Amino acid sequence: MKKLSLIVLLGLTTVWALRAQGLAIEKYASGANDKQWALLNIDPPNAIVTLDSTDVRMTRNGVVQAFLPLGEHSFVVESPFYRPYTSKFELNDSLKVELDIRLEPAFGFLSVATPLRNGLIFIDGRFVGKGTSPVSKYEEGPVHIVILRDSLKYYDGTYFVDSGSKNKIVISDFTPTHLSRAEAQAIRYAEAGLNGVSLDATAGSDENENQWGMVNLHSNVAGATVLVNGIEYGESPCVIKGLKPNVKYRITLRKDGWREKTLMISVKSGEMPDIEIKMKKK
Repeated sequence: MKKLSLIVLLGLTTVWALRAQGLAIEKYASGANDKQWALLNIDPPNAIVTLDSTDVRMTRNGVVQAFLPLGEHSFVVESPFYRPYTSKFELNDSLKVELDIRLEPAFGFLSVATPLRNGLIFIDGRFVGKGTSPVSKYEEGPVHIVILRDSLKYYDGTYFVDSGSKNKIVISDFTPTHLSRAEAQAIRYAEAGLNGVSLDATAGSDENENQWGMVNLHSNVAGATVLVNGIEYGESPCVIKGLKPNVKYRITLRKDGWREKTLMISVKSGEMPDIEIKMKKK
């Protein structure tokens, strides 16, 4: 009898333990464990969400999911070329929160052209085209436009882009001035067909620099003039930056008393191979 009572007691204990475990699992699965799910559906899909000022999350296909403590939470949604969105939501233990958020655009489209033959157009310090620039998206506000050619700066001014606007402007009112060293270097890079040309830091300064290639150029002759596609780049030895992947470039070394030497090269994205060009005396 005692043995039977013990078996019954153990059985009841096991049943209550399993039931308690099941309730705990159900409670956790339902989000009632002092936390709840928040689901944010965001357009555009490449936004960044900051929860409660410190928790920064990237969207996945336009969705952010977060398992958060119950109560009120603040958030900010940001994306390039869109106005930031700030709001709050309240979490309770009965139902998850799902929000649909559509950011308001804060950009316009702009194309710049000039009748100046071979005029190099820079917008906000970046080379965008020769004679004309493609229609591109710019954040609402002022953009800085510069036009260079040869050894002169022909235009330096500001244009305001309104949100939702489509702008195609032609610049023909010129006041030529002398170039700075950085501007002169930018012309050489642009003429050579190198990527990442900037008025501030010349080539290779863009945030996507690792998508381009470079060449570590050596020669048996130091101080030889290095030309890229016929445009003077520097002197040997040097690192040639801003090479577009899988594009052929003509690298030439030239120095008095030595025979000119030319080599065709191409590099892959992110590569920096060592290349040696040997010159012979005349």
